[in-house]
Amino acid sequence: MKLSHRAFPHPVVGNANDVVDTAFQAPIEVHNDVANFYLKAQVQCSSRTVRKLVDRGDAVYVMHVECGNTFYRQAFEFSKPEEEVMIPGEFLNSTVEVNVVARAKRDIKRYQVENSHPDYGDATFAIRAGDILAVSEGYSFDADITFDNLKKIGSIMQVVELDEPGDAPMAVDLTAEKITICLCKGDFENYKLIRQNKLLSASLIATLVLPALVEALTHLKGDHSDVEGTRWCRSLKRRVETLGLSTEAEALENAQRILELPLRRAFMSARTMIEQPGE
Repeated sequence: MKLSHRAFPHPVVGNANDVVDTAFQAPIEVHNDVANFYLKAQVQCSSRTVRKLVDRGDAVYVMHVECGNTFYRQAFEFSKPEEEVMIPGEFLNSTVEVNVVARAKRDIKRYQVENSHPDYGDATFAIRAGDILAVSEGYSFDADITFDNLKKIGSIMQVVELDEPGDAPMAVDLTAEKITICLCKGDFENYKLIRQNKLLSASLIATLVLPALVEALTHLKGDHSDVEGTRWCRSLKRRVETLGLSTEAEALENAQRILELPLRRAFMSARTMIEQPGE
């Protein structure tokens, strides 16, 4: 969501040449640990008009963070030139857009900003609470933290190629230490190719991992003494307990919650490819 270089009904600092020889910039620094993202904005505003409004509480700086892949959208208000926010890694995936603006906190009846373009003359503007007064260039980053369910699930699941020639349906073997997804030669070659594509790999969770996990969870609801000592059984039981899932719930529902709603990410990845075919 690019906010700069747009047509506003009043002069906005940082928007093209609305305000001459005046800048509004907010460089973004991003770092993360194994669980969270940390976004730091450092506002550099040379407009005395905007700074005075912020200082007396009539305006505020806002960091707007949006992730189309997870539908996360949040606005963080602050009044100091520097602000850092923390966002759990589970909320962000793929491209994240960050915009920093200054916006009015309350109505301003006769707003004027110094150094506004001569075309505005002596005009004044009725500003409403929430209107943007200054805008910086947008910033985006790739949230490529450990939020990768294929890697997470890899500790209890593996994909192997069947020895038999020709086409064959996918099979699931629960007798090994890991849940084993068995693919025929052609499907296995396609799997290896798709696995390398960041957008397409989301579909693998829905087409391979999800049904295999459903079968495993269904098996655990019955007599599962035959798999009690396997690594996948112990790990999956702990995961179900940690998430507070009901063992009486449908296996399909539990599997989707364990995988953090894989269909949503698969659909969003497909949508991204449709809407941005050239990227």
